[in-house]
Amino acid sequence: MNKRWVFAALLIGSITLSPGLAPATDNDPDAADALLRLVQEESDQTLFLRCCWARGRAGFRYCREYGICESDRESVCEGIGPAEGRTLACSEPPPTLPEGG
Repeated sequence: MNKRWVFAALLIGSITLSPGLAPATDNDPDAADALLRLVQEESDQTLFLRCCWARGRAGFRYCREYGICESDRESVCEGIGPAEGRTLACSEPPPTLPEGG
């Protein structure tokens, strides 16, 4: 199973099982779908940034050239696959990313 989906399932499970949020998602399937999309978009963005800055191997399929920002600060990192259409100016400082990946 894809590690991304495991992480998303665990995150959604912990959120929907928390007492304050459970009623909203239990009664509204659209809210649960929106939450899942939000988690997936956040995961895709993190993996895209990891790819651009060569921070781990988990996101290497999310940008056209892995680690381009690490090697060329004048470049623009372009997303592919799930990150299609995203771009990142490498002149910006690298983002703080969670450990791992």
